[in-house]
Amino acid sequence: MVAKTQLRPIEERDSRAVKSVLLTLLTCSLALCAPGLASARHQTADPDPALAPLGACAGDQTISASAAAERASMTCLVNYARRSWALPTLTSSPQLARAAQLKLGDDSRCDAFSHSACGLPRISVFVRSGYLTGARSYHLGENLAWGQNDLGSPRSIMAAWLASPEHRANLLDPRYRELGVAYLSADTFLGASGAQLWVTEFGLRVRAPSQ
Repeated sequence: MVAKTQLRPIEERDSRAVKSVLLTLLTCSLALCAPGLASARHQTADPDPALAPLGACAGDQTISASAAAERASMTCLVNYARRSWALPTLTSSPQLARAAQLKLGDDSRCDAFSHSACGLPRISVFVRSGYLTGARSYHLGENLAWGQNDLGSPRSIMAAWLASPEHRANLLDPRYRELGVAYLSADTFLGASGAQLWVTEFGLRVRAPSQ
């Protein structure tokens, strides 16, 4: 069965209704940089060596595991991709995980697939989670995705992100050092049943010197 895939540019405010299809995967990316910081872009051909081989990340093809297990699979996939490019692996950050969970909450509450759901600024979740408290400079990125049924598995989402230059740029940005992942299995989302929602938050922060 062929699944329809839709990607959206980061400049678009995602207020359009999703067309109803049997299997749908949507992804969205965002990079936020402090002044003087820019994002890197990488592209590669398929099959993608940055996608972990089957069995390397436990449970990456399932949508029936616990939320904690799903997040662990995605974290494994992210760090495998980074190691394949000789990049530093990312440390899990409770504050970035909180930011990711806040973004899921905003999208769910306002029934929107957006970096600025409910009309909130795109950087809002990083502020609300406390990740930027005391930061002198920062480099931030965010990937969003949702897929119906098996298209929402960690592996399916990662494959779609790696195939998109914007999402790949966030995954393989050499400056990131921390990661937060959130996952939600929803009965319905934007009129679609069996939706699996994902947020990954990427970060680097430099703290101000102690006074």
